[in-house]
Amino acid sequence: MHRFVCFVLFLWMASLAVFAGDYYILGQRKTTLISFPWGAAYYMPERMTNAQVTASPGSRYAISSPAGNVSISSGMGGECQITSPEGNITVKNSLGTVSVSFKGKSYSFSARQNAFMVQYPDDSIAYRTDLNALVITGKKGTVTYRKDLGDYTVTSPAGTTSFSQRVGGQTSIQGAPIGSHPYRYGFAEFALVNSNVGVIVDFRKLFNFREFPDLFQWDDAMVAK
Repeated sequence: MHRFVCFVLFLWMASLAVFAGDYYILGQRKTTLISFPWGAAYYMPERMTNAQVTASPGSRYAISSPAGNVSISSGMGGECQITSPEGNITVKNSLGTVSVSFKGKSYSFSARQNAFMVQYPDDSIAYRTDLNALVITGKKGTVTYRKDLGDYTVTSPAGTTSFSQRVGGQTSIQGAPIGSHPYRYGFAEFALVNSNVGVIVDFRKLFNFREFPDLFQWDDAMVAK
């Protein structure tokens, strides 16, 4: 009976997470466990064996498996805490800034009107919108996305890519491959790999990329080490 209850709870949580929206990174699905205004806490049920997941009031979850016991909880104002044998993740959300503590390092993500700042230990990235342009700057150089009457250009140290909308819905793409440009990050991931849990900070929840069409899929992830 105990195993049956755990199995039913597992299916209910999985269906709830799918409804909330999952993430795919390097072909692996990250199933949303708790959704936040800045992103999500996730787990990976497909990779778990002999695991039991227990839900408690107040968006608290406990996962027990051969890898050890994991606890995931949310707090007031969008805070999140994950504890596991391999380390902890702490997320705080205050005044437009999301701060993450992970493996002894600090990360921050700050939204200010038309600007979005990402601070990593080894890089500082600034996203800024200006009229019909999005300018991204960091250690890898400056990337400029610009639109003009339905046509788009992307310029970076990798070269220039142009997109032109043709009659009949066709699109002409010329120049450097879009994937060669740096800083196409849509989110940041903080993963406790052995525990199959982690946190995703979704840039698209914090900053408006809608000035650009689905042609630009902001699906690359900054994976913290």
